[in-house]
Amino acid sequence: TIPLINIADPKQSRFYTRLAVDGHNCWTDCATAASQMLNAIKQFTDPIQAAAKTAPSAADTYLASDAVNLFQDGIVASGGGRYEADQIALYNFKTGSGNTILDVSGVSPAMNLTLSGTEGVDYKWMSNWGIEFDTKNAKAQALTSDSTKLANLISVNNLAGYSIEAWVAPANTTQPANNNMVSDIVTYTGGSTVGNNFSLGQRGTNYESFNRDTTFDTTGNGGSQWDVPGLTASLQHVVLTYDPSKGRSLYINGVLKEQDTSIAGQSLANWISNFALVLGNDASRQSSWLGQIRMLAIDNAPLTAAEVKQNYDAGVGQQYFLLFNISSHLGAECNPATGPSCFILMKASVFDNTSYLFSEPRFINLNDPNVSTEPPVLLKGMRIGINGNDSGNDQVFSRMDVCVNGPCAFSTVDARTRDVSYQKGITPADGALLSSQGAVIAMQNGPRGNGGLAPDMIFLTFDAINDAAKPHTIVSTSSLTSPTPTVHPVVNDNILVHSFEEIDATLAKLTGIPRTDIASTYASVIQSLPSTHDAGSYNSANQMAVTQLAISYCSTMVNNQETADTNGRNNNKFFPNITFNKTNQTITSTSGVNQQGLSFTADDVNDIVQPLISHLMNVEYNGTAAAKTLSFMPVYSQVQSYLADLINGGTINTSAGPITVQGLAPTTVSNNSPAPCGQGTSYCSYARSIQIIKATCTAAVASAPMLLH
Repeated sequence: TIPLINIADPKQSRFYTRLAVDGHNCWTDCATAASQMLNAIKQFTDPIQAAAKTAPSAADTYLASDAVNLFQDGIVASGGGRYEADQIALYNFKTGSGNTILDVSGVSPAMNLTLSGTEGVDYKWMSNWGIEFDTKNAKAQALTSDSTKLANLISVNNLAGYSIEAWVAPANTTQPANNNMVSDIVTYTGGSTVGNNFSLGQRGTNYESFNRDTTFDTTGNGGSQWDVPGLTASLQHVVLTYDPSKGRSLYINGVLKEQDTSIAGQSLANWISNFALVLGNDASRQSSWLGQIRMLAIDNAPLTAAEVKQNYDAGVGQQYFLLFNISSHLGAECNPATGPSCFILMKASVFDNTSYLFSEPRFINLNDPNVSTEPPVLLKGMRIGINGNDSGNDQVFSRMDVCVNGPCAFSTVDARTRDVSYQKGITPADGALLSSQGAVIAMQNGPRGNGGLAPDMIFLTFDAINDAAKPHTIVSTSSLTSPTPTVHPVVNDNILVHSFEEIDATLAKLTGIPRTDIASTYASVIQSLPSTHDAGSYNSANQMAVTQLAISYCSTMVNNQETADTNGRNNNKFFPNITFNKTNQTITSTSGVNQQGLSFTADDVNDIVQPLISHLMNVEYNGTAAAKTLSFMPVYSQVQSYLADLINGGTINTSAGPITVQGLAPTTVSNNSPAPCGQGTSYCSYARSIQIIKATCTAAVASAPMLLH
């Protein structure tokens, strides 16, 4: 959460404090090492600070709005609009420190939670309201005497059911480590030996719930466990409802994900009243969950779909409306005698301890009652700046090209320009919505300042507002002299990327696996896949999602051939020269050796690589050369070499110089290697050979030839 290099205050750099404060990895005595590190940091930061002091103001450099501070200038937007009529417990995590999480529902008894573990190590409070569980030692637990209100208000003579509503951000999609366990986000439990009354947890990319209904007997059998896909390692609004007459429903981000009617007609008569409410674990710390909980509410009635959507729309955390004044760039309608009236209104919040979230920008004129006809306004290329400079983050609004209340006289002939109607009024729902997207921007000094530094001041810049234009430039920090114009891909670019639907369909075509077989993985990564064809907006998160999807397709494809070969079926084999026998744990390739695994000779490698390239690049392989290729594809021999090096290791020449690759099938391995290759034999194990084939397939089909078109 601390910048590695703090340009404004080098002594706050993590590179320095790691030595000076923590005394970690000092190469001499720590005082000397810290001094040397600080000098090195200052060699980097001093020229930047000097350039910033002499640089022109933001108003001279950019077409900019006035600057505002989140806490000083923001209008509090959170706290209203939620449906809370049936709420019996509420945690908004506003306390911010200590080991107590308050139940602020107002329903007695207050079911306050006590945090276990060390603050700052096992758990930490979030500055934007929330608690983060970081280790398996952390949990938050209520007293059993206070937790009885859950049984008293839900299960006793209750025919209405319950709801668990939370804003959560799981730390990853791989927990729990043991597939036979579950990571408990929230549970009403008596411990691992006696089970739960209810729970909402995580199993990989699934939300898992448990309900102790009338099928549960005294031996601990029964109850109903239910897994629903759709969990991602990002902030999600999740609502689990239980209705005795209809069963369960799970909503993610305001949308019904799945329903379970199998337990309809059951009751909660077998609930145990002396259980305790626990967050982030179970009572005995056997089901730890890592991640953030930003809000938790428990209702003694199932929320309806409309009520779930209402609460999702209300948002979470400390939210504000910020008004960015752009009146100076507009006409008399925006500059009456009473003062400037034209603003960009935006939702803003502290996203986490290191960043801000800005979303849903609107153009609004606060002088509307005195304006007979709102004049058209052209807005292009909006970006978010901080403390007088470009924020440096990927700018989701930089492609904005909007004509408000058009037609706009200054609009160029551009198919991307879209007209947005204007609605008179001065509430956050009025004006003209410019974008439904949001942007996360890194903090610098924080909304209140840090270490004596001034609080962060946020402003907007534009490439054009009506006829005024100052196209955006980014100053190179290496020379601090030559501005480099930002590249804006247009709709007729030759290089485009496949969007989410096309990627899924292409991977299905390449591997021969029906899309329905990978539906759960696709649902879990769809929000992280590219949503447009714009190559300029493609980022590392997109690539990770593509890779996850490719792994599922490749794994299923290899498993299918493995099963078919074992059962002796004459199927249309993806790897025609490789035969698997899962029962006998043998693999045969054109090398002619029937053994436990592959030796990864030249023949073995070609038997894997050639079919992949043939499918991927539409290459008809004939002998030792490509007989036919598509234009604008990578060179066949280079792709073949890269994949071969991925398997056996080698040296790859890049623009930055040669890179030595160890390979997935090393000839020798250390004792702590998870991959049994070359240990007293000339081949890898059967299981490891399967892993290597799947990994090579993933590397091939998740690459640029699949993605670009």
